[in-house]
Amino acid sequence: MQLPYINQDIVDEAKKMKVEDVLDILDLDDEKRNKLFRNLSESQVAEVAQACNQFPSINMEYKVNKSKDGKTVTIPVVLERDGDLGVIDKTAGFVPVYAKYYPGEKEESWWLVAGMKDSLVAIRRVTINKAQVKAKLQFRLPEKPGKYTYTLCLMSDSFMGADHEYEVEVAV
Repeated sequence: MQLPYINQDIVDEAKKMKVEDVLDILDLDDEKRNKLFRNLSESQVAEVAQACNQFPSINMEYKVNKSKDGKTVTIPVVLERDGDLGVIDKTAGFVPVYAKYYPGEKEESWWLVAGMKDSLVAIRRVTINKAQVKAKLQFRLPEKPGKYTYTLCLMSDSFMGADHEYEVEVAV
């Protein structure tokens, strides 16, 4: 967890509580959260809370559209950001990320990726800087007839545990 003021004592206590990521911290009841951060000041706890509240909640919907000739697939994707859009830097148009060891201000970025076994078939960088963002991936299908399973992923370059992964079947 790259959060402010998290030291080995807090990590050890978090393990005892089975807290593994930011979402687990957010789900803690007040008593357990107070116990976890008992050695931090009020202002330090407020900084931890602010960093945790920047953790994104992204809903992803997609559809699989085969071309009429059956040679390509287009996957339109709708990404919806839940929660407070106040985390977006209005002047810069991006979501800043708490990244203590990054040598400047870190911008949140996402990657839409489609792949099959050991091959990447499509990739696209996406910035989710408003309530809803639309994107699409397109790729060629194999020539050999059959049923193919692709993995569709939304991957964050900034947040562990925020990724989405779906299996998509396409018949050729």
